[in-house]
This record gives sequence, C-alpha cells and structure tokens, in this order.
Amino acid sequence: AERPRYQIRYVGVDAARYQGYYEGFANEGIWPLCHTAGVDPIFRWRDYRDYRAVNRQFADAVCEEAVGSAPAVLVQDYHFALAPA
Repeated sequence: AERPRYQIRYVGVDAARYQGYYEGFANEGIWPLCHTAGVDPIFRWRDYRDYRAVNRQFADAVCEEAVGSAPAVLVQDYHFALAPA
C-alpha cells in the first residue's frame, strides 16, 4: 500500500471546555469581528481561557505528530489562531 501524504488525528475536547472555546470565544467573540456581521462581539475571560487551552491542546497534538525538520501544518480558520505560536 502507498504511504499516505497526510495524517489525521482526532483531538478530543471535554464538553465544558468546548463550550467556552467554540460557542463562546470563537463564535461569540471572533466570528462577528471576522465577518462584520453587525453583531457586537462578546468576550468573556473564561471563554478565552478555554480557547487558549484548546489551542494549546491542538498544538501539542500537532507537535507529537509532526516529523522532519520542517513539516507542513495547515491551520484552519480563527478557531486555532493561537496554535501556530
């Protein structure tokens, strides 16, 4: 069999943290800013804390999977804006 050119890994996030990360910071805060939706963004410290934690969790998983000296890593959208750092 041919060796795959990319790898997919599931990174699970607990429900409470997901709520703050995705529904809170990403969708109520960043989404209105990125889409000029005419909706005021809502930012809560606890949501940002969850957003940072999930981005760290994702970045850690990427680092565990990355091989070579310069792996190509694609980061999708604002949901993982902190992960590249």
